[in-house]
Amino acid sequence: MPALWRKRNVFACCLAQINEAFLTNVIWSFLPFLISDLGVESESLGTYVGGIATCYFLAQFCSSSIWGWLSDKFGRRPTVIAGSLGASICTVAFGLSQSYIFALVARSLCGALNGNIGIVKTYIAEVTNEKTVNEGFALLSLSWGLGCISAPALGGFLSQPATKYPDTFAGTFLETYPYLVPCLLSGVVGVTSSLVSLFCLDETPPFLAMQGKKTKRSYQAVKASSRAESTVEDPPESSAVEIELPRLDPKMETKLEQEHLTQGVISSDADRDGTPEVQPARFAWVTPVTLWTSTVYGILAANWTILDELFPVIAKMTPKEHGFGFSTDSVGIALTISGFMLLFFQGYCFTYLSNRFQLTTLFAIAAAQ
Repeated sequence: MPALWRKRNVFACCLAQINEAFLTNVIWSFLPFLISDLGVESESLGTYVGGIATCYFLAQFCSSSIWGWLSDKFGRRPTVIAGSLGASICTVAFGLSQSYIFALVARSLCGALNGNIGIVKTYIAEVTNEKTVNEGFALLSLSWGLGCISAPALGGFLSQPATKYPDTFAGTFLETYPYLVPCLLSGVVGVTSSLVSLFCLDETPPFLAMQGKKTKRSYQAVKASSRAESTVEDPPESSAVEIELPRLDPKMETKLEQEHLTQGVISSDADRDGTPEVQPARFAWVTPVTLWTSTVYGILAANWTILDELFPVIAKMTPKEHGFGFSTDSVGIALTISGFMLLFFQGYCFTYLSNRFQLTTLFAIAAAQ
């Protein structure tokens, strides 16, 4: 088992994934009600709800490459911390919305400041091996399912407290901001995720190796740290470099020596001291397989998002408007049931199936559904 595949690192990654799912899904239960409270008519409700949903994912799409660059330059750990914290602040701001433009800007910033959905997956890929990679991504999916279960339910139950409990909250600031409480809760989850990542998340060996090659000593330091102490002794004379790195196991050591690093490749040319050069593989991922996989994944994600935003709109409309006339509580319960189904599949079915069938086969079956 890789040295970084420890409980505290796994817990930090899973909490970051839960935070990602929570801030993405917490608004679905009350979003149509918020838009309606801003003065939008029922016939235009779908358009305005779609605008809020689109701006979040569009901003996340446009900023994803920037977050990837930042994670390559500064590390996975600091970008995960910054992403969780920035998105949490913007989610709280969204709960204070008193105009559609303000809500649009707050949600856009929430998407732009959060790049954890890709960085956390990169982290898991870099600290697992062939035997544990399925387990790692299954835990991420399980964490996403937990967020999908809890966020809609809490978003529905905690919104409009002054309307639901007038004896307690009528005349308070929660009557002015009826959707602030679930957004505040999302902010608390995000701040907690940032603190856990700050104290529990280690940097990945591939990133440390890639950064250390700028000194032309890091590769040897990484190999030495896997056999001795976490601190490399000063080299003789003027080339003193002191680096503290986590201990690696032999399999991770071999992985670093190969050219299949997630964020960098080792060239065949060696420098004068015999140490191979590590070059950033900025476009190594652009292959037909990854492009087709990303395209199909995008189509599946689009279908899921359309369902997430369309169902609350229909549920909020009255039967005369061909809707269900649900309250925020009922919408949250319905979305939570779908989250339970996702959690059941990811927790009990995915790991079992992935150990018995090729992932490409499972992916094709899922796409065909």
